[in-house]
Amino acid sequence: MPAPTRPKEEVARLGQEIYERDLRSRMEAAHRGKVLAIDVDSGNHAIADTASVAAKRLRAQHPNACVWLMRVGYRTLRHFGGSSLRRTGWRARPHPGRRVASRHRLAGSLGER
Repeated sequence: MPAPTRPKEEVARLGQEIYERDLRSRMEAAHRGKVLAIDVDSGNHAIADTASVAAKRLRAQHPNACVWLMRVGYRTLRHFGGSSLRRTGWRARPHPGRRVASRHRLAGSLGER
């Protein structure tokens, strides 16, 4: 019988709690950058290079697992564009050759004042 579904926010909270409490100290030194699949009901886990492989390994042991996926040592599993915050720092820096148009300059170029 399949496990009852939980709200995704609860799965995320439980997965993060298990990681912080039980796994972080062991995982970050040895497996940084790998994908970790955690069963939020039992606390069992599997680790792999990709999310699909990690989830398959965990479900092979626990077919009804409620799975939370994360990348060890990172805040997110995936990212879209840009580069990592670790390399660039926490604040966005403007491009040195790019000038930012102000609202007043734009209004003046359109004949508005």
